[in-house]
Amino acid sequence: MNEKKLVLLSLAIFGLLMIIFPASHSMAAEINGVNIYSTDSDFDEVIFGLESAVIDRGYKIDYKGYISRMMERTAQDFGGDKSVYKNAQFMTFCSVSLTRAMVKADPKNLAFCPYIIFIYELRDKPGQTFIGYRRPITSGSPESIKAVSAVDKLLDSIVRKAVE
Repeated sequence: MNEKKLVLLSLAIFGLLMIIFPASHSMAAEINGVNIYSTDSDFDEVIFGLESAVIDRGYKIDYKGYISRMMERTAQDFGGDKSVYKNAQFMTFCSVSLTRAMVKADPKNLAFCPYIIFIYELRDKPGQTFIGYRRPITSGSPESIKAVSAVDKLLDSIVRKAVE
């Protein structure tokens, strides 16, 4: 099966799972190196949970991006009248110890910092919140793989905590 068909099949399966299982259960899917969870929890509750999960681990949120606002603001300039999102944000943060281990193992691993977690609610699926992150690519030396995997585990634990 070629990669395009595999991606389409994965998306179809994810969509089917979203229909079969009540959205009140947190669900996860990895699509093209992106882990995405969904929940019936209110968008603002999930944002609060995400911020708390980051801060409770001792990290500082460096930046918040408001994607849905930007999409609304620029919609008419780029051929649309509404954003696909009802709400969409991302936030960035970093871990000094994990990043230090990553770049010590391989200086190119700096590409994975800052860490980015995104959260959105679709206009055509109000009440269902999606939250996820791009999985950092593990490659290179065993030390590099171990260090990057630790970042992946951190991001996954934060996202999971936010959808509890």
